[in-house]
Amino acid sequence: MNGLWVFVFLLMATQAFAQREVQILRFDQIEARLRDPNERRFLVVNFWATWCKPCVKELPYFEKLRAEYAPQGVDVLLLSVDFPEDFEKRVRNFVRERGLESEVICINESNANSFIDRIDPGWSGAIPATLLVAPGGRYVAFHAGEFTYESLVQFVKPHLDQK
Repeated sequence: MNGLWVFVFLLMATQAFAQREVQILRFDQIEARLRDPNERRFLVVNFWATWCKPCVKELPYFEKLRAEYAPQGVDVLLLSVDFPEDFEKRVRNFVRERGLESEVICINESNANSFIDRIDPGWSGAIPATLLVAPGGRYVAFHAGEFTYESLVQFVKPHLDQK
């Protein structure tokens, strides 16, 4: 019986850990973090939304990448472009239900055009889209479109040795 209680406790602790707090920030605040000259890790930034089927399909690949490449200095940031009225319930519930462990931030901007060109001038704003930021806040690669896990690794891995 004691083993059962230990199992239940560990299960609850794991789920509590996975239930990250979802922040809601203006893009200027997010960009300040992305461009941080003191950052020492790579940051894989995925632009997604709960209503975007390709985005939702590839979220497990970002979670797997975070888990496997964290020891090599890689973090994942999931930037939700959901509608502001959906932040509180829809996005937070989605993150909790899916057990996402990567950091999730909702971009609180009424006009996406205000930040799209600041990410990549060639980006149409279509999602999913992914930005790779090197240590020191330098944008090193951008990909508009969906990934498989293998293609995501190939997007990130060549840059890891070029710190």
